[in-house]
Amino acid sequence: MTRFFYFIFLIVLIFVSGMFGSSLLWALALIWLLILLAMVCLTWVLQKEVQIHKTYTVSSFHKNEDLLLPFTISLKGKLPVFKLRVIFTTSFENEPQKKRHKIMIEPKAIHFSYFPEYCGKWDLQIKAIQVYDWIGLYYKTIRFPQWITSIAILPEEIPIPLQLNDALGKGTGTERNRTSSVQGENDLEIKDIKEYNGKQPLRHIHWNQTIRFEKIYVKEFEKESPGALSIFCDYGRRNTHSSLQISFYHQLVYSCLMTCLQKGHICQLGIQTKDSIYVCPVDSLMSLDKVFTDVLLENMDSYSTCTEFPFDLKVTWENTIIDAQDQIYYIKESA
Repeated sequence: MTRFFYFIFLIVLIFVSGMFGSSLLWALALIWLLILLAMVCLTWVLQKEVQIHKTYTVSSFHKNEDLLLPFTISLKGKLPVFKLRVIFTTSFENEPQKKRHKIMIEPKAIHFSYFPEYCGKWDLQIKAIQVYDWIGLYYKTIRFPQWITSIAILPEEIPIPLQLNDALGKGTGTERNRTSSVQGENDLEIKDIKEYNGKQPLRHIHWNQTIRFEKIYVKEFEKESPGALSIFCDYGRRNTHSSLQISFYHQLVYSCLMTCLQKGHICQLGIQTKDSIYVCPVDSLMSLDKVFTDVLLENMDSYSTCTEFPFDLKVTWENTIIDAQDQIYYIKESA
């Protein structure tokens, strides 16, 4: 647009100079033309000095986060770069059509703002990068015919009001975590023995200490940490659903695991694919992001497999979270 304005202004200036026969206007038009020629020469020099380097980055971002640029720009000379225009296409995991985008970024930028509609796997193809000169008049187009990278857009970090049953994570055997159990004092570890203050339960009296010192002493137990939870999700069916449903499912699985972690549980995620059930340990938000990145980018070679996966909770494609007895724990409302 700037270049178009410069040329239009030159044509109008020449036209007015010829109409009025003014030597001053002709001189101004000649100076303007020389400036344009100088700009073209400087731009040509700049284009010879610009280099674009592809970079390998960890391609996973949370939804509504700025994306890290997959390239760096370097200059040999001293002429500055005014701006960059990145032309790229994107396609969601089950959508054959590609969307074309153009964004302007600063030459020293390391991120660019592009917010996909859905969380999941996106294929991003850099088609071309236009490097504008120091005044933004001309640009050099650098084309990349085969520059495709897959990006995992992770769900937002949104917990859900998931009320977990205390029985979850305490079962054993093939029906693990499906039955409740009653826990007695013998199952808990004694943390300390303290003098009775009138608030502790009398059933926790430590009789030996009480008889010895002729004062009432009670046992204080270690608070039991929440048990490990096995959570199952079926990703073998995701290609049969719409993009919006897939995004909802990603968010529900992620939010379920995040909520369990916040409640102190260590999780074990069972992922059903077309061929196998992969078992993925999740003990922190960092490991949750890594597991989700591997799931979305289908990089599951580092995880063990099994033929059966006893679960505590199951995330269904009907936007519900259920347990082994089909008891509903949570229902996610569709947008």
